[in-house]
Amino acid sequence: IKGVTVLVHDQSCAANLRRLRKRGLVHEPKKRIFINEAVCEGCGDCGVKSNCLSVQPIKTEYGRKTQIDQPSCNKDYSCVEGNCPSFIQVIPSEKDDKRKLPDIGFDSSMLPNPKKIQKDVANIFMLGIGGTGVVTVNQIISTAAFIEDKKVISLDQTGLSQKGGSVVSHLKIVNNDKEYSSRVANGESDAYLVFDLLTGVNPKNMAKLSSKNSTSVISTSEIPTGDMVRSTAEEYPEASFMIDLIKEYSKNNTLLNATELSEHFFGSNMQANFIVIGAAFQSGCIPISSESIEKAIEMNGVAVTQNTNAFNIGRKVVSDPHWIDTIDLYRSGSLASKPILSSEALNLIDSISPDEELRRILEYRTQELIEYQNLAYAKEYMSFVGNIFEKEQKTRSSSELSQNVAKYLFKLMATKDEYEVARLSLKAELDSALSKEFGKSAKVKYMLHPPFLKAMENIPILNMLPGVKSKLALGSWFKIFYVMLKNMKFLRGTIFDFMAWFSNDVRQADQKALDHYKSVIMKNIDEIGNGKYQDLKDFSVLPDIIRGYEEVRLETMTEFYQKSDNLFKS
Repeated sequence: IKGVTVLVHDQSCAANLRRLRKRGLVHEPKKRIFINEAVCEGCGDCGVKSNCLSVQPIKTEYGRKTQIDQPSCNKDYSCVEGNCPSFIQVIPSEKDDKRKLPDIGFDSSMLPNPKKIQKDVANIFMLGIGGTGVVTVNQIISTAAFIEDKKVISLDQTGLSQKGGSVVSHLKIVNNDKEYSSRVANGESDAYLVFDLLTGVNPKNMAKLSSKNSTSVISTSEIPTGDMVRSTAEEYPEASFMIDLIKEYSKNNTLLNATELSEHFFGSNMQANFIVIGAAFQSGCIPISSESIEKAIEMNGVAVTQNTNAFNIGRKVVSDPHWIDTIDLYRSGSLASKPILSSEALNLIDSISPDEELRRILEYRTQELIEYQNLAYAKEYMSFVGNIFEKEQKTRSSSELSQNVAKYLFKLMATKDEYEVARLSLKAELDSALSKEFGKSAKVKYMLHPPFLKAMENIPILNMLPGVKSKLALGSWFKIFYVMLKNMKFLRGTIFDFMAWFSNDVRQADQKALDHYKSVIMKNIDEIGNGKYQDLKDFSVLPDIIRGYEEVRLETMTEFYQKSDNLFKS
């Protein structure tokens, strides 16, 4: 093509769009999107379709799932295009009937004043990601220093912060008239404030640390990158390793999960950085009074009460480390609850005399299988797990293989067909999560793309019907059909399973994967004392690869069989 080609990206920067909405300069859509994590497979298809960092992977009892970080969502709704029935459209309640945010529960005036560093220059180095307020925090600490007539030198390196990239802020609080560089030099940081772990372990940033004078205040929250959002193959690095790495090069360390605390007390993660600042202050590495910091927060004029409380929560965590143990932290969108077991489920679990961890895993899954199909189906599961556990105990003191089998055999047996999606969509935990997040009067619509409608895509005239080429938004009245489907689970696997008529290839593939998994394990279980134990453990977790719905799911099965063949030739 001759001449100049211009590519115009016509979508607003999400971070800037949120700022404009906060200022009332751009319309704020009412509609929100919520993911039912019980139905979610954590396949990452919504991340691929939306390329959005607000579609975040999370770790749950049942493996990787996806949730939408509501405060950072730019509401373009492209994630709904993901091939998955877990999406729920919500119009939040206009009544005051959401989850009541808890009071901080202590008198901040009673917090002890820390012993602060006394130096001509206090070097504070802050590390985070764009859109989370790192620069704002730097400005507030600078303002607090100005209030005390102290000299301040600061520098913000924002890079690609608008894309969720790294942000690094240098801040020097000076107590003399000398001139200093705006950058914190290598080995000179007094306060190393880690708002984001991945940024914190960047070797270039860690060069600022010194085992002689650095106090590291680390938020242990796991904030995913874009690659982690889009691909299940990209996992968050081991957090404990990264934390230990920072601790190794620091003199003192303070750890806290600032994001969890922020979500619990404020309903979003936007106050997390102020919690870290509070912890840093109480650790003595910010040589300014708490009164000046609170005054600077007030002068900033944004979320004054929340940010002040967040600052004091960070102080409380350091001054009273056991305080956090008294809090049952709430995670937005979580459907987690302790399993309620029937006597039948308890008897099944007791029948194999599992150790403590295996029992815990089985407690979360046995009752689910009874409700998924029936007691006989759960017995089949327990019989297989019990057999593996018995053979493992003959050669091993641990139950690692049995634990893996308990998790992933369940995953293959409890595949999310239409009957199971209906059951999971009717769970009381889902209604509770929606009410807490959006209010009891919130209006809900289920975003579904039924296979029987998708099958009409290439049929003239019929392909013009709603729901053929895109998802339908079905109101709360659709629960009636969910109840009907849930109660038709006895049709599953029979010739009368009418839901399988339009997705038989997926049903057959799921059954084949289950048969393959059980077959390989049974063929090799008697060889675990002859060097096959590690290979079998590696194989036992392979079903984690199988994720998603329909064509997305079938694609993942190819990788499952490839890796299986690498370990055990069929």
